[in-house]
Amino acid sequence: SLVSHRPKEAKIVKGLLFVFDDIARISQEARLKLFDQVAPERLIIALKNCEPSLKEIILSSVAARSRRMIEAELQGGPPSSPKDITKTRRAIADLALEMAERGEIEIHARDE
Repeated sequence: SLVSHRPKEAKIVKGLLFVFDDIARISQEARLKLFDQVAPERLIIALKNCEPSLKEIILSSVAARSRRMIEAELQGGPPSSPKDITKTRRAIADLALEMAERGEIEIHARDE
């Protein structure tokens, strides 16, 4: 509703949020650390209906064996509900924020 009532403020707030799609902006090292903490089953759900470019960035950040398993599941696995996809993506973004708070990863470039 903020977008419809106050579009300028909504754009500012959106820029301050960290969401699943922002994972593409963090370093490869940070992604490796992040996805080391995410179970492959959760990652499979999060990658359903994901943009191909983001999917490739994320898959390049997991171990080769896990990547093969995830890709196989994405091709033939059962569909996930949009609610489950959103919930899982939010949980992964929250994990990234928690890891950043602990100083384990950096989610923004130093100049942001």
